[in-house]
Amino acid sequence: MNKKCTFLFLLALCSLSGFAQLNWTTPVNYATPTTTNTDDAIWFGDFNNDSKTDMVVRHWFTDKLTLFLNNGDGTFNTASTITSNPSLNDLVLADFNNDTYLDIAVTNADWYASYDMLSIHLGNGDGTFQPIAFYYGSGSYQYTLDAGDITGDGYKDLVVSSAGWDGFSILVNNGDGTFSNGNSYASTHECGSIKLADFNGDTHLDVALGNGSSGWAKQIDVFFGNGDGTFNPTFSSYPTANHPQLMVCDVDNQHGTDIVFDIPDNHVSYYLKNDGLGAFTQVLIKNNYDVTAVCDWNNDNKIDFVAVGWDPIHNTTTGTYIILNDGADTFAEPLLLDASYKGLVAKLDADAYFDFAYVNVAQQAVGVKLQIVTPPTSVTQTTHGNMLVYPNPANDVLYINTCKNSETRTNYSIKIVNTLGQTVFETVINNQLVSVDVSTLGANGIYFIQLMDQNGKIQEISKFIRE
Repeated sequence: MNKKCTFLFLLALCSLSGFAQLNWTTPVNYATPTTTNTDDAIWFGDFNNDSKTDMVVRHWFTDKLTLFLNNGDGTFNTASTITSNPSLNDLVLADFNNDTYLDIAVTNADWYASYDMLSIHLGNGDGTFQPIAFYYGSGSYQYTLDAGDITGDGYKDLVVSSAGWDGFSILVNNGDGTFSNGNSYASTHECGSIKLADFNGDTHLDVALGNGSSGWAKQIDVFFGNGDGTFNPTFSSYPTANHPQLMVCDVDNQHGTDIVFDIPDNHVSYYLKNDGLGAFTQVLIKNNYDVTAVCDWNNDNKIDFVAVGWDPIHNTTTGTYIILNDGADTFAEPLLLDASYKGLVAKLDADAYFDFAYVNVAQQAVGVKLQIVTPPTSVTQTTHGNMLVYPNPANDVLYINTCKNSETRTNYSIKIVNTLGQTVFETVINNQLVSVDVSTLGANGIYFIQLMDQNGKIQEISKFIRE
């Protein structure tokens, strides 16, 4: 989105938390029994089957996890400690024994091979866990992992990358949450981030593996799965830079699962655009931003990005941002979530809006701030550009005069979105004057009208009330 369009978009939405002028509750710190550090990380899941989003903190290179159970209103109970094996690295959440309760799998490894295993914590569905089980995969420094049914039997298996051996191995689920060693596959040097997804549309899970460090090949390798727990050992490679961190999702809503990746050493983020058959083209997301997670921030059915900003002049982070996906491989200017902390977003209370959680090392705690959204009860007619909207408020027919003649409105369209960012009406402009039956839009309240050009860029925005 260019600067003019960004200004119009933010100006029109300035009263709405969740878009531009974000409003938050006062942050609340929840103490962690285990000492926190800057490499600790948070995962979200429902650990006691109450349909509320809980948090688990992995304390890096210790043997401790901290669990916070959600009260349902975005506040959390006193922390409890889960003891694992030492040298915690990566973590994945899944139901491994099909009892509907969320389980935890973690890698335990260090470069000195003092510990090199996977630990499984099967959940009891009440925020407690069964005695720890552990397994030894293939290779050394088993760094990252992911879970998915790669054998087609309905149980979640594990794939584990090996930075020391340069490849990945499989742990096959026996059907009860215990695992047996499967095959191993060689890749390029110093394997890191690993993700499972179906990249070529054959319904079988494939592997994306981030590789490389200084002096070695730096690339993302893609292995296609056969659906029986094996993979084609011949892989496709896509050059990157050191240590790409991977996420998998459908960014463009076109041809299946894409691969989002961040280069922490260079502070730049991209995605590999899938052609639907498992071949990829690299697309830039943002320079000087490290994407750390994905979500649909504004409920428009497009994948947006949580990212940490980087100041290349002072060599320091600038906070956590949301980068909205405008579609057609264009991405909005980053919107600041928090200037002080590197954090993640999740829906932690009962509303439909994302909240913010982060590790607060200074307070030895996890900090949480909830997004506050107070829908306006009235609106003053505001028009940016020449577009005219009347009557306002409206309860049946709304007229939109685009002030565009046939030459200047070629392939232009009108889009109406609600305060959640959801598109409720869209049409190509055939005439300068457009009429819309607003009685069909849904609930009463404020709506935004976007005039889009042929490239899907917002040119003008106005707003109206439906009564």
